Amino acid sequence: MNQCLINTTRIPCRDCAISLQDRLDEIEGIEIVKVDYETDTIKIYYNTSNLDIEKLINVIEESGYRVKRIKYK
Repeated sequence: MNQCLINTTRIPCRDCAISLQDRLDEIEGIEIVKVDYETDTIKIYYNTSNLDIEKLINVIEESGYRVKRIKYK
């Protein structure tokens, strides 16, 4: 399983983080997603063959946040 860390624009509160996490969790290929509103980061564990990065970014942006950086591990 691979992972990436995404830095975003400010996620204002816990409920916002939960809402975003629920939306991201529906994307095929994502195994585990953790949204941290205190650090404005999203940690994603995913299956490489199934994850559509474009869709991932679109969901984040449609939720009102901008992706600043994606770091793959």
